[in-house]
Amino acid sequence: MPRLKVLISGGGITGNTLAFWLAELGHDVTVVEWFPSLRASGLQVDLRGHGIEVMRRMGLEAAVRSKSAPETGLQVVDKSGRRWAYFPATQPGGKGGLANPKADVGEKKAALAEIFRGAGWQTEEILKALQEDVGDFYCERLGIVKMESWPRGRLALLGDAAYCPSVKTGMGTTSGMVGAYILAGEIGRHCGRSDTEVAGGEGDITGGLANALKAYDDKFRPFMDQVQKGILEDEGGLDMMPSSAFGIALFNCIMGIASFFKVDVIAKFNMRENVKGWDLPDYEEMRRG
Repeated sequence: MPRLKVLISGGGITGNTLAFWLAELGHDVTVVEWFPSLRASGLQVDLRGHGIEVMRRMGLEAAVRSKSAPETGLQVVDKSGRRWAYFPATQPGGKGGLANPKADVGEKKAALAEIFRGAGWQTEEILKALQEDVGDFYCERLGIVKMESWPRGRLALLGDAAYCPSVKTGMGTTSGMVGAYILAGEIGRHCGRSDTEVAGGEGDITGGLANALKAYDDKFRPFMDQVQKGILEDEGGLDMMPSSAFGIALFNCIMGIASFFKVDVIAKFNMRENVKGWDLPDYEEMRRG
């Protein structure tokens, strides 16, 4: 078929993953990004399950692993610094965030200082450093995006714009990469590669693209339904963390017991790595080498 001209809005991981696979299919791809430079701050990138397999199929595993952050794990400590529990990084761990997205940097820092002042451990040292103008302060809201349909006409949404799963799941990067792989794969399956013939000309190309976008939605939605399941219903979960001395002590004890028996309760109740009953397709058109 003739080369498709594809415009991708967004130069993040999802957009570049889609660009990679569409280029592999031989199409003409342009990526546009409004942010003027690479943002080096923010949460670390978590890649899990099917996302790791997509990375492998791209031939990037060695390059990505060479840039892995030296994270050893997550520990639960009390105000004196005593460690009650430890969950190694080899198992999924959870991380959260807090922010008023409309507040400026000064207001966000003040809010964090008010919340954590007097909490013990190393919080005073951290709060002191927080007030310095270090230029890499990052504070973002927890968000989720759910839509009834991702494609419309010749347009399709993917990544956080279509199905942001919330940082609580640890599946944002994985969802974006897998979704991009599925979208490109369905375009390859229904439209062919740019070096294949399409007998019906423009009409068949248009019909094939419409079928590809529909198949992308149909095939990937069960994956995202599992990843996002219960997130909205559990949005008040962070508010349920104990604040009394007794509640905190009980929480520390429970975490300690779980850690001793190597039960990662943080991952169990937050991470959505194990998507059941869904297999990553193998698209013949995108097999490399």
